Amino acid sequence: MLFADRALAQRIEELEANGILECTHAVERLDASGKVPEMRFAGGRAAFLGTDTHFSRTMGAGLHGLVTAEELDQLEIFFRDRGAPVVLDLCPFADRSLWALLSQRGYHPTGFKNILARPVRPNEKFPKPPEDISIAEVTGDNIERHAQLLARGFLDSGKPPPARMVREFEVILSSDTLCFTATRGGSIAGLACMGTHRGVAAIICACTLPHQRRHGIHTALLQARLRRAAELGCDLAKITMTNLGGTSQRNAERLGFQIVYTRVEMTRRWG
Repeated sequence: MLFADRALAQRIEELEANGILECTHAVERLDASGKVPEMRFAGGRAAFLGTDTHFSRTMGAGLHGLVTAEELDQLEIFFRDRGAPVVLDLCPFADRSLWALLSQRGYHPTGFKNILARPVRPNEKFPKPPEDISIAEVTGDNIERHAQLLARGFLDSGKPPPARMVREFEVILSSDTLCFTATRGGSIAGLACMGTHRGVAAIICACTLPHQRRHGIHTALLQARLRRAAELGCDLAKITMTNLGGTSQRNAERLGFQIVYTRVEMTRRWG
């Protein structure tokens, strides 16, 4: 069992802040339109990737001591000058000075995310997928196709996914992530991604296509990524859950993940 303390939170939140930076680099590569606006804030990272994407936010802030009003002033100017609200994903271990500043300036909670983690042991063994499921790690080729499939897997309507959602998955797949596909019956049944930073593996973006659900796809992809994390020398894996207490969270808990804290999304909008 993990002990949920500030040291653990710092490792996880540093991974998240690095993920924001990787996304800015991915957009620069995709668009070839110059540097994406980003800045450091209170030990974390903030980036602006547009007003219609959830990547425009601040991650990993407040875990290294006092946060000053002047620092928050600069963060607010960064987003306000670009016509965007200030959105911070905050860990409960963030310094009290930051929470106090946000309260004074009218920030309010707009979402919650459970952060689950588990140790990863060297040479840890994981079950093979069922015989009718094969898992493969894929390269950066076919980014657009895989982004479309990921978006479809996150929807239940059967309608074409919105362009904004596909674009966000293209950014993720173009960053320093590994992508895995699960094939069943001769076609792709699910996809998932994993990023790593300083020994921590981020288990992200798992989806099963609607007609392939309830066949163990999600669990097989999770086990494959944990196996790969062990091979890469990671000693910790984390998952962020926005659907609190849902099926994905139960699957993760069956494989040894535990909730280590709940992150709060704090937002300030302008006029």
